[in-house]
Amino acid sequence: LEEYEDSEYAPASRLELMRYRIRLMRQRFAMGENGKIMQQMISEVLDVQQARADEIQNDPEGNISDADRLPYYDILRGIRASVGYFGGAEKVGSRFSTGKGKLLMKFTKFRKHDFDNEKSARIYSDTCMFAIDLERTAIEYLQGIREACDGVRGEIADLLIEEHEAALQSLLGRINYRQDEARHTDEDTYDIEHGMHDQMPEGMKMTTSEQFKMARMYSEEVGANALSMELDQIRRLRVAGKINENEARQLREEVYLMQTTLLE
Repeated sequence: LEEYEDSEYAPASRLELMRYRIRLMRQRFAMGENGKIMQQMISEVLDVQQARADEIQNDPEGNISDADRLPYYDILRGIRASVGYFGGAEKVGSRFSTGKGKLLMKFTKFRKHDFDNEKSARIYSDTCMFAIDLERTAIEYLQGIREACDGVRGEIADLLIEEHEAALQSLLGRINYRQDEARHTDEDTYDIEHGMHDQMPEGMKMTTSEQFKMARMYSEEVGANALSMELDQIRRLRVAGKINENEARQLREEVYLMQTTLLE
């Protein structure tokens, strides 16, 4: 992804990477006491992200209707799910406080986004900027924990920083995809201008629809290659003696099941 960030395989590769990170996080949750500490820290991070979202979304004039917010909130949930959030964490930053808003969100599953449409592409771009801010907020909070804590909390903070940095890079990759070098951004220098913009930023190409098409087109191919790599890694671990034959067989069976599902 770093070497071929504009490749037609990049959108599908980013999604496949996040699928592996979700699997990894689910396994970490099962790590006994350490898993409980991790879940508590994740809860803290989500609270910090929600507080930041509330700060950004605060409209002093109060003139943004639930209907106006809906497409942004809907897309934000999809974006967060695509970078590894699950179990309700994907809803952070897109929670309506009114009954009308909640009802509108409930029925968004019947709507389809046409990202060939300039308005939808612009909303997606604005929402990616918002999601990038939330990832930076999470990283800053976890860096504070890492600096203040030794032992397990500090180690878990390191793991979670890695997860949020991966999510951040995925989001930046979407913004940068097939843009001119002058439009490229990075996590250290890019200043986000939040808001509901009337047009795409000057000089920025509309690549959202293309990215979705490429993700769908190459999803199975990238997924199949990833599972082949996983089988090879299991073989390497077995040869190196890091796992025994019974463990290797169990791991292979899990991969075989995923390969079967991929072919259905």
